[in-house]
Amino acid sequence: MFIQFNLLPDVKREYVKARRAKRLVMTISFVLSTGSLVLVLIMFSIVQVGQKGHINRLTKDIQSMSNNIKQTQDLEKMLSVQNQLSLLPGLHATKPETSRIFDYLSFVSPKDVKFDSVEYFGLTTGMSLKGSADSLATIEKFIANVRSVTYATANDPATSKLPYTNIDVQLSADNKSANFSLTFTFDPLIFDNTKEIIMQLGDQAMTTDPLAGEAQQ
Repeated sequence: MFIQFNLLPDVKREYVKARRAKRLVMTISFVLSTGSLVLVLIMFSIVQVGQKGHINRLTKDIQSMSNNIKQTQDLEKMLSVQNQLSLLPGLHATKPETSRIFDYLSFVSPKDVKFDSVEYFGLTTGMSLKGSADSLATIEKFIANVRSVTYATANDPATSKLPYTNIDVQLSADNKSANFSLTFTFDPLIFDNTKEIIMQLGDQAMTTDPLAGEAQQ
């Protein structure tokens, strides 16, 4: 029968265990440090090599595209036209709807009034009309309509204003017909293409809304 006695004192055993634990910790620390160093080197390589290479390729592509654009014939003209086209919607929204004048004149004119010329002075908000009628009475009725007609906008129908002011009239007549020359200042709002205008003359009304047409009350 074999009997083994542990002759190492307790202090010696603790010392041996401590050295083993120390070697284990040092080994683990070395492995972790080595792994961290490798990871740092990989990331450094990606940043210094991979990203720089990608940036260089993008720079070359941009330069190539820029050169191709610069070689485009009449590039400046194309850009100028494109810029002008982008301004068209804004210009369209602010241009006066001068074609409304024919509806306005029809609304206030007796049937026997004929117009020889219609001049529109947009910069001074003025207008000149020349024409004739079968009699002075017809022309006087027309002038009275021009003076008394009012207008309002569809979004504020309760507020009425005079569309025509500073009215100046010259009349002449012979045995066959009567002639007139009429100048006046108009409110530019009546030609605003963003506004629906409602003209009122006595018990009759008209609107610039193309779907509404002319209404009579």
